[in-house]
Amino acid sequence: MGRCSKRPNVGGETAKIFGTRLILINPRFNGRQCKIGLDFNGIVIVLNQTSLLKKQIQTLAGFHSFVLLNFWYTIGKTFLPTLTWRRSEGTKVVYLTFDDGPHPDITRWVIQELDKVGAKGSFFVVGENAQTHPDVLSELEKNGHSIGNHTYHHLKGWGISTAAYMHDIDQCNDVIHEKRLFRPPFGRINFGAIKPLSTEYEIVMWDVLTKDYLKGLNTKKAQKRIQKATKSGSIVVFHDSIKANPNLKVLLPDYLQFLAKEGYEMRAL
Repeated sequence: MGRCSKRPNVGGETAKIFGTRLILINPRFNGRQCKIGLDFNGIVIVLNQTSLLKKQIQTLAGFHSFVLLNFWYTIGKTFLPTLTWRRSEGTKVVYLTFDDGPHPDITRWVIQELDKVGAKGSFFVVGENAQTHPDVLSELEKNGHSIGNHTYHHLKGWGISTAAYMHDIDQCNDVIHEKRLFRPPFGRINFGAIKPLSTEYEIVMWDVLTKDYLKGLNTKKAQKRIQKATKSGSIVVFHDSIKANPNLKVLLPDYLQFLAKEGYEMRAL
């Protein structure tokens, strides 16, 4: 790929268009072919464009407002169709999932909140946390919740070999002894690992992301957004972590009451 005489007029290597962060994967380009990525809440979709004129980029990104609430399902099913983004359900069922635990206080609080509405959840645990708190892991299982693999070290799948990524997943499995559900931390799965993982795990993504991990999150707006995005079969992501705890404790109780009022059954995966 040759070098260009100048960069595109989109504000440097990153730009925001309609609330979407645009990443120039290769900032040096020849005007004919280059790679760009649209980063929607953590997953970068890499695209080849024949031109990086601002107007064309805006056209490419303009669909964001149309698919905002259901982005994970719409785009995920298109680009990574073998991964689970939403379950197909004929009845009103929602799947609540919790990432990054277990934590001795936060996870137990989540268990109590779920129990208040007769809900079951799925907990994608980090291996080193599960090894540190085996008693909490046992409580989850005794209460009828599902356990999933979230790697041992909360590992990003990009910029690492497939072999190293698989090894970290195996390390987590050595602790949880459950080869059924897997979710990649940050949603950044190692693409070379998808095929081998799929033979033993259901790779679970999501279609409703609470963003409870964000500092300064407007929880009122977030609550409205996740309620509006919820559909039968939705897979909803919360985090039972120290970072997310302040927002989690605001969002989860009201969301559970919303689901109960709307007649949703809350099942474990």
